[in-house]
Amino acid sequence: MRRNAFTLIELLVVIGIVALIVAILLPALAGAVNASRLSTCGARLHQLGLGVISYSMDHKGKIPLGPDDAHLFFGVSRQEVASTYAWVGTSGSLEGAGVLMDHYLPSPESLFCPADTTNDPFKELERIKAHGAQDGFSSYLYRQLDQTESALLADLGFNDAGEDARALMLDMNSLGSLHPTLFRTNHGGIMVNILFIDGHVRGVANQDDALTMDQASADATFFNPSITQKRLDQIMVNADYAENGMPGDAPQLP
Repeated sequence: MRRNAFTLIELLVVIGIVALIVAILLPALAGAVNASRLSTCGARLHQLGLGVISYSMDHKGKIPLGPDDAHLFFGVSRQEVASTYAWVGTSGSLEGAGVLMDHYLPSPESLFCPADTTNDPFKELERIKAHGAQDGFSSYLYRQLDQTESALLADLGFNDAGEDARALMLDMNSLGSLHPTLFRTNHGGIMVNILFIDGHVRGVANQDDALTMDQASADATFFNPSITQKRLDQIMVNADYAENGMPGDAPQLP
């Protein structure tokens, strides 16, 4: 009696078809995963925005700020510098958006983007929770009083380009190479979620890396911090402009 079976050629054809289908589906699957992460990241920023609104209602309309002490590098108050700091080990204090961990966040995981592709968010989260000697950093750049005229959430005033200071927090993309804390990317630096003072979040293309701290500016923290601060200021101006336009089209600071 004759038994039906695949010939070698038929088997190779089937394998080839399966491989072709997988090759077609993988980019679409990767795109769906990236889109999901971008959406989740935006949702977490929205949670942070709700936390800031709740905090401001309890604190005379003001946004959360870190301690008013001198910044290690910039020679001004920590409050005047946009930062990813959430916990400062040397002073034993919550910083910037990290202040929201005291009763204003549903979960401290909100401080981290699921598409944070560099520094281990779990390690950073443990440092923040531990309140120990090691600093802890969020995935997001928090404005504090950088390029503002007041600490009032309803009206931060104008940035140094003369436009409304509207951006409050955004995905941090920094390409520094001199220290691990200077290198962090979210969504590969291609897309950036921005939280604005009214609580809405907009995802924008990172046009010409307008929302990225380039390697030279990030590394300058250790030898010429004025360059780093200037770049941070420009990023905040670009983020303000991105509410209704493209960040790369923002006015350039002198």
